[in-house]
Amino acid sequence: MPSGFADPSASRLALLTTCTADKSRAPGRLPAGQRYRGWRIVLAQQRAVQDGLPLLFLSGVYGIVSAGQPLPWYDHALQPAEVEGLIAPAAAQLEALGFDQLTALLLPAETSGWAPYHALLRAACDRAAVRCRIELLTPPRRLV
Repeated sequence: MPSGFADPSASRLALLTTCTADKSRAPGRLPAGQRYRGWRIVLAQQRAVQDGLPLLFLSGVYGIVSAGQPLPWYDHALQPAEVEGLIAPAAAQLEALGFDQLTALLLPAETSGWAPYHALLRAACDRAAVRCRIELLTPPRRLV
């Protein structure tokens, strides 16, 4: 697990954001917190360390993963037609991780490509009886 992140089994509250199109292309498997890159990832990592919370990612391929989970490089964005089939596995991942609350750092669902992530997260949290509070982010001005 990358240093500075809380142990996922020690807290019932976690911080979550989604995977990113910008990923490290380093060969082999890297912890999710190193594989995913970009301003939102940096923000989520800083917030997790500041608040002493475990950091999770919602991946369109691997479901809900901890920052320390090793992942290979991949290129796939979650598609609306895939959401239904991923709800049960994502809910099971939440249950296995043992959290009862999430704070999710997301872009608005109306942002291109984001609606499936919102739909999957809400449905998986509902199924796993995990309370989810979404904080909507705005990209830094230089990225808009």
